[in-house]
Amino acid sequence: MQRMRTYRPIRSDISKYRCVICKDAKAYRSKGTLKRHVSTLHFPDVIYRCPIEGCSEETWRRDNYHAHHNRK
Repeated sequence: MQRMRTYRPIRSDISKYRCVICKDAKAYRSKGTLKRHVSTLHFPDVIYRCPIEGCSEETWRRDNYHAHHNRK
């Protein structure tokens, strides 16, 4: 099975990679940042939800989950 290409290199000094899945074609400076975007927003494996009663915080990234708890 062939993997779907999730990026399109562009010519720019600021942003070299664009997401072909997003309607507004978000641009990123590195291929790694684009890969994180695609894996967390378009194909998330895990959704982290805050366990505190009354809090509706959800995130696809573990680092954002921990940052949320450090603020509480």
